[in-house]
Amino acid sequence: MDDNNNLRDFFISYTGADREWAEWIASTLEEAAYTTVLQAWDFGVGAHFVNEMHTATQYTDRTIGVLSHVYIESEFGQAEWQ
Repeated sequence: MDDNNNLRDFFISYTGADREWAEWIASTLEEAAYTTVLQAWDFGVGAHFVNEMHTATQYTDRTIGVLSHVYIESEFGQAEWQ
């Protein structure tokens, strides 16, 4: 995801506790012909997590946050939606 050829429709922001919901949202969107960025599917092993999140927000039209108590209290949740 490093150039305009890789633009996607949605970045799904979530915490590990909400991964199943995030995957369900991404699957539902992709079945409806939207493109998504999801950490579990798109961030490579050993990738710089914070950089990947930043890049995802730069190359997607929208961000969806899977809001839960865990997400709100997470270290990165607030940074992602800002």
